[in-house]
Amino acid sequence: MAETDLDKILEELGQFGRFQIVSYVLISIPMIFVVISGTSFVFTSGDLDYRCRIPECDGNNTAYRPEWIQNAVPMEQRAGMEIPHRCLRYEVVNITSESGSGSEYCPAQLFDNTSTVRCDEWIFDGNEYTIVNEWNITCEENKWKLTVAGTLVYTGALLSKPFAGFVSDRFGRKVLLLGGLALASITGAIRGLSNSLVMFQVCNLMEGIFGGGIYSAAFVMGKYLKILF
Repeated sequence: MAETDLDKILEELGQFGRFQIVSYVLISIPMIFVVISGTSFVFTSGDLDYRCRIPECDGNNTAYRPEWIQNAVPMEQRAGMEIPHRCLRYEVVNITSESGSGSEYCPAQLFDNTSTVRCDEWIFDGNEYTIVNEWNITCEENKWKLTVAGTLVYTGALLSKPFAGFVSDRFGRKVLLLGGLALASITGAIRGLSNSLVMFQVCNLMEGIFGGGIYSAAFVMGKYLKILF
């Protein structure tokens, strides 16, 4: 068996030049979008500050901390700050005709500060918008609905590996990369138009599946660039 001189082969193929640089840049473009899309749940599922809405006092008010808030809502410590409780409010015991007109008409006498009730309406702090205020995913017992978004993205990426390997061997990695990019883009657009939490989470899973295939194809193509091209 004749010996193979790898140095001569590499010399004949050429060094890392303009073609390889352009190819790496083109391969990196879909990778950038995959990373951005795959981590977007950090922002779309971000938790917010909110408090119970007090119909007897708020009226059209949307302020997070009006002057009378301590009369109507128990306070709690969070990150070293005293803020209104997220899911509890004091029980109303003395409704008057002036209730709902503003801060001056929301006295402590309107509430029993020894008895609290759960609320089913909320006012959020600031103008930030996530799935928390989109579908009222509030209170501690619902926090898992926020964290499951990231879990589904990476679960989808894990599930994609066997399928991505089969498609790569059968049709080629360029087909997998371009097809996965198209499907991930469509899924991302649909996720942005989701009208329910279930639809949003299903899109997270599907985008993880398509994005995982893109990553594996691009990684192998970059590693063996000279051979594949």
